[in-house]
Amino acid sequence: MRFIVKTLIKIIIFFIVIIIPIGLFITFFVLNQRDIPVWNIGIRNILITTKDFALPTIIISFLFATLLTISLVDKMKVRSIFVLHIPAVLIGIALIIAFYGIQKNEQPLSIIEKDVRLGYLSFFRENVFNEINNHSIMVKKPKRNIYTVYIYDKSNNKLTILNNVTYGKKGKNLMYINKDRKQIEFFYTQRGKSMVISVPFSDFRIKNSSINNRFIIFYANQLRKTLASIRGLYAKLSKIDLYILLGALFLSILMISIPLSYALNDGGWGFSGIIGVIFIFLLLPFLYGSVLRFLQNARINAAFLGKFSYLFPSIIFCGIGILFDILIKVRGIKKGI
Repeated sequence: MRFIVKTLIKIIIFFIVIIIPIGLFITFFVLNQRDIPVWNIGIRNILITTKDFALPTIIISFLFATLLTISLVDKMKVRSIFVLHIPAVLIGIALIIAFYGIQKNEQPLSIIEKDVRLGYLSFFRENVFNEINNHSIMVKKPKRNIYTVYIYDKSNNKLTILNNVTYGKKGKNLMYINKDRKQIEFFYTQRGKSMVISVPFSDFRIKNSSINNRFIIFYANQLRKTLASIRGLYAKLSKIDLYILLGALFLSILMISIPLSYALNDGGWGFSGIIGVIFIFLLLPFLYGSVLRFLQNARINAAFLGKFSYLFPSIIFCGIGILFDILIKVRGIKKGI
């Protein structure tokens, strides 16, 4: 009992410590994936996006804290691997009940992204040339709400100067942020012809940044595919069935992650601590994605579950977790742990 209480307290402490950095990472990653530059996005937009993604932040922080705690457990003090599940399950149930109480009139795990307010200052620094792929652009503000824009096209060595530019949809020369097309548009008239220069949001991305490298993008794409497969499971479910399904999936993640984290807590593997936790986080989307795709392609009929047939994938995942528990227990007996 004392071990369970200590483990529970450690999970809570780690959760409190890491929730802010994980929340900020998720916020900046989401904004970056939407091609919105984060260097001057504004504290208001950061808070809005962080609030919109509060639920994933809580879930990921809790899972990270749980696995980190277990990965640091002294194996000589653990008599049963099954005991390790108890603190995580207790906190998980408390989080589910709390979230249900807050979101009882809404669908859980529904992320509604509020409109991020963008201005030209979100993309450009005033009075200096901003280097943006094939363009160098400078925005000067000599008068109130009237701008002068210098656009240098590197591909043809051409400089375009736009005077009396207004920001928005009204005026002769315009600077407009088109959120639907994800681009900044400069409208102007030259020699009686209407002209437009468009600069995609993606051109403002910071190249080779830690949050924008190929591996993270590849991982994010796999995560999106897995989440899309999970959404397919609950697309037509009622609210109660939806809660049951998501709770079962959450339980299955714990069932798989906890024994893996415990098994990797071995100096011989070199996966103890935070390295093992990161490895598991990297593994989960691929494991869940491959199993869900297999079940979808195989079209296995789970009619024996009746109206709860939607729980079949969750049962498979929980079974995988139990299998990991058994294998680790057998391995521990052979090693005398």
